[in-house]
Amino acid sequence: MFERRRFPRYDCSYNVDYYTYGLASLEGRSIAEDISRGGIRLSLSRIIRKGDVLNMDIRPSKKEYPISARGRVKWVQQAKDTTPFNVNAGIEFLSIEPNDIDKLLHVI
Repeated sequence: MFERRRFPRYDCSYNVDYYTYGLASLEGRSIAEDISRGGIRLSLSRIIRKGDVLNMDIRPSKKEYPISARGRVKWVQQAKDTTPFNVNAGIEFLSIEPNDIDKLLHVI
C-alpha cells in the first residue's frame, strides 16, 4: 500500500476544543489520537464532513496554554469502538505557528 503522508505521525492524547463558523456551526471537545507536522487525527462525537474547516485549541497538558490551529477535514470514518466517540477524522493543518507545532511534537 502506498503511503501518502509527508510527515511521520506520533501517538498522543491531547484534549482539543474545536468549533466552526457559519450557518451550521458546531463546537465540541475531542481527543487527539495522533499528530504530525501536517495534521492531527481526532476522535469526535459529532458528525463532520470532509472539507469542513475547524478552529482548534489543542491542549498538550493541563499546565500549558492551549495552542490555536485551523485545519480542514481530509477524511472521516466510523470509529470501531463507538463509545463515547463515533467518528475519527483526519485534519490537515491550514494554519499553526511553526514554534507551536514544535511544542506539540516536543511534548510527546
